Amino acid sequence: MEYLFIFGRDHLLSFGELVSYLKRKGIEGKLIDFNEFGAIYDLPAFNPRWIEELGGILKIAKIEFNFQDLEEVDERKLKFLEYLPEKFAYGINIYGSFDVDFCKEMLKRFFKEQRFKAFEIPSQESFYGCLQTLPSDILRKKLVETESDFIFFEGKKKYFARTVAVSDPFALEKRDLERPARNPLEAISIRLAKILINLSQVKQGETLLDPFCGIGTILQEAALQGIDFQGIDLQKERVEDAKRNLTSVGIKIFGKIRQGEATRLSEYFKGEIDGIATEPYLGPLIKNQLSFEEAQVRMKDLEKLYRKFFQEAVRVLKKGGFLVVVLPYFKTRKGEIFLPVEDILPRGLRAYDPLQGIIEKSFPLRYEERKIGRMIYVLRKV
Repeated sequence: MEYLFIFGRDHLLSFGELVSYLKRKGIEGKLIDFNEFGAIYDLPAFNPRWIEELGGILKIAKIEFNFQDLEEVDERKLKFLEYLPEKFAYGINIYGSFDVDFCKEMLKRFFKEQRFKAFEIPSQESFYGCLQTLPSDILRKKLVETESDFIFFEGKKKYFARTVAVSDPFALEKRDLERPARNPLEAISIRLAKILINLSQVKQGETLLDPFCGIGTILQEAALQGIDFQGIDLQKERVEDAKRNLTSVGIKIFGKIRQGEATRLSEYFKGEIDGIATEPYLGPLIKNQLSFEEAQVRMKDLEKLYRKFFQEAVRVLKKGGFLVVVLPYFKTRKGEIFLPVEDILPRGLRAYDPLQGIIEKSFPLRYEERKIGRMIYVLRKV
């Protein structure tokens, strides 16, 4: 069966996560088509619960048919929708250069002919100009249950699909707010934690290390997916916060979280770590935009920390293992200041592009969320 995965705001990051997730799970999927909004895979099997482990995918849809022109999509093509209940709500998503009014009228005409009482949910224009039903509306109106969230998707071909799984923003918000220890200014989001874990390609039963674990977001998400973990943080308060958060959801933490320095990893771990995923210290919080000179000084200070961290990471990481790290860049009026990553990597660590062979030059992956710009680097021990 063919399934469509709709990307979130940072579409290359979502695509990179999806490719890495399929490899991590050992799913032999074949890429059929894609655009900036999503990708279609032919999969031997499908589990709607995948959406719970993916941080950058908004929804997953089943491809019903493909076509060359909208004029082809007549009553015969849509006949499989006859089973819909007599009264239902529906959404319309447009990912491509379709005539929106034509798509809407076509469905309305079909529903009228079938004597359905169908109510369209207003679509929203997304960050890339496409038209889509919000995940929150899909959940509220139970469109997954009725399979009545309809998608028009354009790649090399044109496709008609129906949403079968959707990311749950209510569940993510509830889990975040119910944690006993929170740190909104510094902690990464649950969604980003999932993305980093998937990019690391660490499998169930293997060990993931977060050497700047903070309040334990990455550790918690890893544990909930059956991944063993180790966490380190320089601040004792953060270590205690991480322990509280993990124990509050029933995760056993004995000997797995400690106070320590990310620049001394080889003193703590004698065996090899399967993968590392982390957002390290990004410097003091920024209230106002830095000057070009201030940004240069701040980046030089961080460069010393990261150089030592990379040297230690390569010592404890197993051969072929991935290090996924969020690194900052600073926005100034004179331009952006980036970390010279290639210059500070030790021998044995190389940049890895999860989208190599699919998209021309996508590495590193940019993640826009805070005043400090962030780049996600995927590195591999060779």
